[in-house]
Amino acid sequence: MLYYDIKILFCNTSILHYENTIDAYDTTMLYYDTTDITMLYYDIKILFCNTSILHYENTVDAFDTTMLYYDTTVLHYDILILHYDIKLCFDIKMLHYDIINL
Repeated sequence: MLYYDIKILFCNTSILHYENTIDAYDTTMLYYDTTDITMLYYDIKILFCNTSILHYENTVDAFDTTMLYYDTTVLHYDILILHYDIKLCFDIKMLHYDIINL
C-alpha cells in the first residue's frame, strides 16, 4: 500500500489526462533520456511493470518491449487507481460514520 501511495503521489497527474494522451507518455520518456530528474518516476514505473532495471540499462531493445508491456498494463493500473479511490472513499465514509457514532 505504501509503494502504491508513493506511485500515485509521485505521478501527480490526472488519470483521465494519462488515458487521453499516450503521446504525453512518449515525451516523458524523451524527457527521461535527457535528464536525471525523472529517474525515480521512471524507476517506479519499471517496478510496476515488474521488469529488471539492470536488464533495461544493458539493452535498449528491452526498453522498447517494456514500453509495449507497459501499454498493456495501463488498464490494470487504471483499475488499481479506481480500486484505490473506492477504498479511500470508503475509509472516509467509515471515519465519518465513526465520528457520528461518537
